[in-house]
Amino acid sequence: MDLVIDKEQDEWKDGWQTLFKIYLKELERLGNREKAVESIKKKFFDQICAAERDTYFFMGTTFPYNSWVVIGVYWPPKEYQLELGFE
Repeated sequence: MDLVIDKEQDEWKDGWQTLFKIYLKELERLGNREKAVESIKKKFFDQICAAERDTYFFMGTTFPYNSWVVIGVYWPPKEYQLELGFE
C-alpha cells in the first residue's frame, strides 16, 4: 500500500479523502473489508505514529455543529535535542 505523500514534508496532500481512496485500493487488492482496515491501521501505527516520528494532528471544527475533527496529519522524523545540563 502506498500513501500519497509530499516527499519533502511527509504529509497527506489530500487529507482524509486520501485515506478513503487508500481504503478502496486496499479493499480491491485484498478483497476483504477487515483485511483492508487492518492493513491501513498497520501502516498508520507503524509508519505515521512510529516511535521515530514526531506526529502532529491538525484539528478543526465543523460549523455549525462545533464538533472537533482531524483535518490533517504531519509526521516529520523526530529530532532529539541535546541536554542543557541543568540540574
